[in-house]
Amino acid sequence: MPLGVAPLAAGLVLASGWLIRLSANENWRAFALIAAATFIALSGRLHPLWLIVAGAALGLCGLV
Repeated sequence: MPLGVAPLAAGLVLASGWLIRLSANENWRAFALIAAATFIALSGRLHPLWLIVAGAALGLCGLV
């Protein structure tokens, strides 16, 4: 992997997360979901699409 790819990918993931945060409801559950997804995305090797799927599923269930 070229040296500049990982920071660029991390920046793109954080930027899209920020845009999603702007459209999220302003309650404690939404902020907890954002914090957990950010922590998992930055510390693990889980693909970001799985985090989006998990957030969508929680939203469809009415938990967020």
